[in-house]
Amino acid sequence: MFALLAVVIAPWWLAPKLISAQHYQQQITAAKLAHQEQRDALVKLRSQMHEQISLMAEHIGTLQAKASQLDRVSQVLVQKSDIEQSEFQVATTASLQSMDSAGGPLSAAPASNSDEIHQMLTAVDELIEQYDDKQRQLDLLSVLLQQQDVEDASWLSGRPIGEGWLSSGFGIRKDPFTGKKASHWGVDFAGHAGSDVYTTAAGVVTYAGKRWGYGYLVEVSHGGGFATRYGHNSKIYVAVGDVVTKGDVIAAMGSTGRSTGPHVHYEVLKNGKQVDPSPFIFR
Repeated sequence: MFALLAVVIAPWWLAPKLISAQHYQQQITAAKLAHQEQRDALVKLRSQMHEQISLMAEHIGTLQAKASQLDRVSQVLVQKSDIEQSEFQVATTASLQSMDSAGGPLSAAPASNSDEIHQMLTAVDELIEQYDDKQRQLDLLSVLLQQQDVEDASWLSGRPIGEGWLSSGFGIRKDPFTGKKASHWGVDFAGHAGSDVYTTAAGVVTYAGKRWGYGYLVEVSHGGGFATRYGHNSKIYVAVGDVVTKGDVIAAMGSTGRSTGPHVHYEVLKNGKQVDPSPFIFR
């Protein structure tokens, strides 16, 4: 009787226990699965972070190498442009010197992610400082080169023509129209009609038009009291106020005005007075 009762009661009494245990087991299994997924995600994230750190380190190394190359290029430009070293002082710091000598992506020694991140942040700060220094150097170099270019370009020299010959000098000569002695306040370069006429220095056009005796005339002011004139042109390619550089084509050779044939009458003026152009032509 009791045995039969136990058989009948046992399932009724054990069922909730079994169901509860099974439920908890499912929760545990789900929790373990979720935990494993989270762990896998963290491992993947760590791996991705490590890859990113490696890529960042490699990129920093590349930037360091480029910064060093930029420094060498700056030095070459200084040497080739004949700028005094005292005018162009290269800014260097101990940190930059150590970075220049490294040339690789951080240290090869094992380090934790936090150490690697700290190293990279330090390297980035130093790299920013290095590029700031390079920017200041290049700004200074640009100013020095511009000053040098201005000095070179405003330096009066050479002939106002590409092809042709010197047909008449400066000073007293026989006037080609009267045959009498007369002053010639410039030099004449003969050549082919229509050939190019060039400026002999950089400056600003102060006259471009017809003038008695000169025919079609161009006058350029070069600063420092110097100016040049180019007369007897057949065409004028510039206007008053134009900025010209050394060697610019400003006119075409002609025979306008008081002229016997195609040539350029070339004058150099100092403080408004004509001077012999020869020292400027041949220097």
